[in-house]
Amino acid sequence: MPSSWDETSEAALRAEICAQLRDHDAPALRAFADAIEAVHDGHLACWGTLAGFVRDNVRDDEDRVALWRVLVAVGERRPLLVLLDLCRTQPTVLAAMADDIGRVQPLIQCAFVSMPEAEAFWERALPYLGPAAREMLERGPEAVLRERAVYAAHMGALRAHQMGARVT
Repeated sequence: MPSSWDETSEAALRAEICAQLRDHDAPALRAFADAIEAVHDGHLACWGTLAGFVRDNVRDDEDRVALWRVLVAVGERRPLLVLLDLCRTQPTVLAAMADDIGRVQPLIQCAFVSMPEAEAFWERALPYLGPAAREMLERGPEAVLRERAVYAAHMGALRAHQMGARVT
C-alpha cells in the first residue's frame, strides 16, 4: 500500500500506462509494462532508469510510435520527455510526434520545437502547436535556444534522479 499521496499518484499513473501497453501485441511494449511495475530493493524504477530499458528493448520505430501514443493518452510529462529525448534521431517517430503534438502539454510542445533534430518537422507540427510553442518559434533562434536550455535542464534532472537511484 502506498504511504503517501505522491506514491498513490505514481502507482495510479504506472497502472494506467501498463494497462494501455498490455493492450498492444508488441512483445517489447508488454515487456516495458513489466519493467514499469518491477520492484527492485523495495522501489520502482525511476523514469530515467526506465529510459535505459526503452533504449535497449523498444528499438522498433513502430513500437516507439505506439509507446509515444500511449504516453500521450496518459499525459504525464516525465515519460513523454524521456521518450522525446530517446527518439530525437528517429525521423519516423519524430513525424508521429509532430502529428500528435497538439495533444501534449505546452512544456512537451516547447521541448519538441527546441530540438534541432525536430526542426524538419516544425511545419508539420505548426497547425497543432499551442500559443507558447508558436510564440517561441515566432521570437526566433534565441528563444528556441533558451527553451532548449530549459528542456536540457528537465532531462538533466531526470538523468540525475536515475544516477541517484543507482547509488541508493
